[in-house]
Amino acid sequence: MTRTRVALALMLVGALLVAVSAVRARSNDGSSTVSSSDESGGRALVGTGQCGASPCPANGDGAAVRGYEVPSVAVDAKDANHIVVTDNNFVGGRCAWHASFDGGRAWQDGVFKPPTGYTDCGLDSGGFVAAGNVAIGPSGTVYFVFASAGGVGGEKESIVVATSADGGRTFAPAKVAVQRRPTDPSFRRPSLSVAAGAEGKDRVLLSFWGCPQQGQREICNKALFASSPDGGQSFSPFVESSPPPGGNSPSQAVVGADGAIYVLFLRRNPPRDTDVVLGRSADGGGTFTATTVGPIPKADLGGRYDSAKLVLGPKGELYTVYSHKASGSFEVAFRRSLDNGTTWSDELRLNKSQSGSYFSPNVSVAPNGRIDVIFYQRSREDVVPARQPAGEVGVADTVLWTSSTDGGKSFGLDRRINFADKGIDRRLGYWEEVGDWYIPGVASSDGAGFFVWSDTRRGDKANDNQDTFLRRVDFTRAGS
Repeated sequence: MTRTRVALALMLVGALLVAVSAVRARSNDGSSTVSSSDESGGRALVGTGQCGASPCPANGDGAAVRGYEVPSVAVDAKDANHIVVTDNNFVGGRCAWHASFDGGRAWQDGVFKPPTGYTDCGLDSGGFVAAGNVAIGPSGTVYFVFASAGGVGGEKESIVVATSADGGRTFAPAKVAVQRRPTDPSFRRPSLSVAAGAEGKDRVLLSFWGCPQQGQREICNKALFASSPDGGQSFSPFVESSPPPGGNSPSQAVVGADGAIYVLFLRRNPPRDTDVVLGRSADGGGTFTATTVGPIPKADLGGRYDSAKLVLGPKGELYTVYSHKASGSFEVAFRRSLDNGTTWSDELRLNKSQSGSYFSPNVSVAPNGRIDVIFYQRSREDVVPARQPAGEVGVADTVLWTSSTDGGKSFGLDRRINFADKGIDRRLGYWEEVGDWYIPGVASSDGAGFFVWSDTRRGDKANDNQDTFLRRVDFTRAGS
């Protein structure tokens, strides 16, 4: 029996074992263990305290079989000890949240409840759920977005949003944000960002895929956008953020320094090359124009489903990270625009070595301007020998992080932030079974970076357990 069939057989069991609400405590895991100069701006990296000296689990599910993936993380701009992590449990088909108010020592957990008549946040319902689906707004409200089938949309997915008014201790049942009509495409892989709106209300920006039915197949060839001016109480009708001839893999949307809305998407040019395209709306998201981010094209840019990420700097800078295979193996690249996307810098390669494959990058910017980038490195080494039968080639992932404190002109060395004793054995868990296009998550405060990823450390071949792990990286002034 394959792992997929085992997972399906255990879904009902897993659903019964998922805790709706729990509180757990962890002990402090140590003091400073790493201190080094960051060549990008003279800051020191210090691993301290809870989840700092060593990663810690970010979910408290004690079920015998579990499969957490698609991790996202948000940190409160007003309180770096307030962290919210979300993920998807493939066993049981639920999306979950994990909130901490003391820097990761104690957590409160729960699962998101879909609207009445809609499906849970499962793998297929989420349409390959995107990382970047949780955010804490300026008002302090926490938002989470996923796709769910039901209502007038039938078996095809609509976009739903859940909100928390108490920082993530509890979430109200999700509400339909963008209702799919029978004539609309399926909506997949939603992500969100939140900006300050009028009269103190949060402005919620949704970005998601549109997948029209073409014959017997769904072809995901549209990037879609919708927004809410009132903290998620109401949403605009969706529009295409990828003007003809279309595109897919949209990034999160951001509001630029000029007040325009920006989103990146990929436009695939057969047979393998891809353009990165910037969609821009000067009318609040009513219509979008598109310009190509050069130089292009790039071979296998983004692999199959990995979008080019887009974030905003404190002075309105646009930053993007993405992966491509121009040199024969995947690498991670960074670019920036200081003029609202009119021109872009040359690529900076963020992986410093040539060994292995580097992919699935994610990026976040702290209020003070520090840029944090996380990505995976895949190799055929570093797999636990006891789990590797004779003649079998192991696959392992390493989680790497790098940062810039000079606005993206340069980045420090890429550093390993997962466990030091061994890599993530991807022959266990569900990552390879369902496809390796789920990115790690990152959120940045002035004093720390927070990183989450899927890890099979607590799994074996009997249970294939996969969990979300969190690492906190603290920053101090060099020499302090």
